[in-house]
Amino acid sequence: MKALFLDIDGVLQPHSSKERFSHIDEMGKIVEQLNVSHPAGQDWKEFAKMGGQYDIAAVMFDWDQPSVERLRNVLDTTGAKMVLSTDWRYKGEPMMKALLSLHGLDKYYYDSIYYVKDYYLPLHAPDYKRRSEVAEENRMEYRMLLRHLQSAFDKVYPPVQEPDSWYAKHVDSRAVEIREYLDRHPEMTAYVTIDDRDLCYGLDGHAVVTRHDQLTEEEAQACIEILSKEDGPYALSEACRTEELLAWRKKWLSV
Repeated sequence: MKALFLDIDGVLQPHSSKERFSHIDEMGKIVEQLNVSHPAGQDWKEFAKMGGQYDIAAVMFDWDQPSVERLRNVLDTTGAKMVLSTDWRYKGEPMMKALLSLHGLDKYYYDSIYYVKDYYLPLHAPDYKRRSEVAEENRMEYRMLLRHLQSAFDKVYPPVQEPDSWYAKHVDSRAVEIREYLDRHPEMTAYVTIDDRDLCYGLDGHAVVTRHDQLTEEEAQACIEILSKEDGPYALSEACRTEELLAWRKKWLSV
């Protein structure tokens, strides 16, 4: 299976685009229409009440349509499935699939890299207090795990000084998250990441960095080329598959 790990901001949604704010007053009528035209198993009005009207407006009015079509072409050409690596994944799978459906991208969705489920709960959610406490514990342990894994990755990819910089280059935390996910999914034989963050260090030629606040045609073609090279699966090295990682998986991936 081929996987495309997708960021959204700086890829499909330019940071410079603020068109959504000029449509907020229209969102009440828009979400009513969406419940009819794009049900997608999602109560759009309920999501809008929780502040999601800005997300809906962003997808509808800010996402760069040429970038969306280039992404669609990459997925159609290669047969790759979409795995969300963007911070948007914290909205939860049902909402993300619904938002993607506004551009017909939901059919490509396969999964998201790990995120803390139930972290953003509506106040009226059943057992709100207990679920929130568990989510907070999960979040703190996940952050500790990422710091631990980054230290483990330093043994495999020693920090290097960037030219003209006082700072050392480490494997980015999102690259670490993606590698952890790939280790759990041996069915993946090819992958590419699209992100405006530089994830090249640690992903060994599988990263495409968007340099122009959107996905360009040249970058889309680079994705197709990378996905044509099936060199997986992508198991972590023994230095990174630590006791701490295995303990975290046993605790949080079985719930």
